[in-house]
Amino acid sequence: PIVRDNYTADPAPMVASDGRLYVFCGHDECFEDRPGYEGQYGFNITEWLCYSTEDMQTWTDHGVVMKPTDFTWAVGEAWASQAIERNGKWYWYVAAEDTTKHLHGIGVAVADRPEGPWTDALGKPLIPGDWGFIDPTVFIDDDGQAWLFWGNNGCWYAKLNEDMISIDKSFANNGICDMRPMLDLSLIHI
Repeated sequence: PIVRDNYTADPAPMVASDGRLYVFCGHDECFEDRPGYEGQYGFNITEWLCYSTEDMQTWTDHGVVMKPTDFTWAVGEAWASQAIERNGKWYWYVAAEDTTKHLHGIGVAVADRPEGPWTDALGKPLIPGDWGFIDPTVFIDDDGQAWLFWGNNGCWYAKLNEDMISIDKSFANNGICDMRPMLDLSLIHI
């Protein structure tokens, strides 16, 4: 394993423009041998960590770089997330409990460097909380268009504006495309 000093979850790798690989991941405290965590088996992830490498052998531990409580609108666990670089800035899309709706919303933080410091870009969720709104990922298409995808019990996506902290509300249903009607759920066997 590349991380040997912490239990981690949901790694999200991203190569920076300088060629350095960064891995953003949740820190699962329940597996640690600490008072209060005895007998617990995972899913107490309340912060995100960052690791980086230039050679895939030597890794730098950047420590805790963000927590859900760094967002004024959020509480709860640190779910899967994804960071990406664009136009000299870094944008990190996370899922956290929206304190107004008490469901998971998608937030975005911004930084000048992947190891932070990160700040809440909006002071509110980019995508307000709803059932299944977790595990966001983002990518920039070949034509330069940035897209945000997320979901658990379905899949949703949005077209990001050039600023990377707002969505194109003219796209789909007020900016959000719900892919569930397009999926053949009969193909999923549990």
